[in-house]
Amino acid sequence: MGGIGFIVVGILLSLYGFGKLQASKNPEKNAEWLSKYGTFLKIAGPILIVIGIITLVM
Repeated sequence: MGGIGFIVVGILLSLYGFGKLQASKNPEKNAEWLSKYGTFLKIAGPILIVIGIITLVM
C-alpha cells in the first residue's frame, strides 16, 4: 500500500511543479512560489513515482 502513496504524492508534486495545479489563488504569489520550488518538484515528483512503482513490484 505504501507504493500507491508514493505514486499519488509524486503525481501531485509533479502537477504543482509543472504549474498544472495552482499553489495559491493569487497569480503573483503562485508565480513566485513556482519559481522558488518548481525545479525541485519537477525532479522530486518523478523520483517518487519511480520509487512507488519499484515498491509495488517488489
